[in-house]
Amino acid sequence: MIGDQPGPWPQYQQADTQYKVDNIYQVAPSFLGDLAAYFTMNPFPIPIDQVTGYKDTARVVVDSEEITATQPTMQFDNVPNNYFGLAIRYMARCDAAAAGVRLQLQFNGDGGPNYHGTLASRTGVTLANVQTNHNINSIPCGEVPGTGATQAYTAGAGLIEIPGYTNSTFSKLVTSKAVVELDLTLDAQLFDELGAGHWNNTAAVTSITLQPASGNFVAGSRAVLYGF
Repeated sequence: MIGDQPGPWPQYQQADTQYKVDNIYQVAPSFLGDLAAYFTMNPFPIPIDQVTGYKDTARVVVDSEEITATQPTMQFDNVPNNYFGLAIRYMARCDAAAAGVRLQLQFNGDGGPNYHGTLASRTGVTLANVQTNHNINSIPCGEVPGTGATQAYTAGAGLIEIPGYTNSTFSKLVTSKAVVELDLTLDAQLFDELGAGHWNNTAAVTSITLQPASGNFVAGSRAVLYGF
């Protein structure tokens, strides 16, 4: 049976375009039961990024690319409103005179005391630090090495998620997870961090500012904004 039609499968021919599609969404629901046979006849006629869903379920909205000089922020403006949520993946370092520097987030240019944040740092099984603050000017969402970190080539990396960023009923929530290496030569200097944040506003998020608490991002830092 082919989809809803009785009959044997046709022999695959290279020139046969009957079962080729431009993207996976053009495959009719009645055809999904025969999907394995479809790929047998057409080995990856669909671009692999569509098969994996990389760009169709988590589409890149803005990519900062690797910055080539120091800059105080990585900014995402004119955020589109056609997704359920947003995610930021980053890898960064800063030039502040400290071993580790908190990474922080603001929405829509709001630098007022309208945020609440919690950030827990752990090394191994030891909870090293917990910050919980309300009425603050940004959301803590990770940590990046500064000039006080022993090696000049280590970085901090992580994922920040903002579900329901266009929802006008609820104020905005943020979750984050991160990792930072501060000294490769010592134990207990590789930290994993979990964060939670709240912006006391029901407005749609239209811009996002990512910045270290002090200093500037250094060359090589990068952040990518996704919609999902």
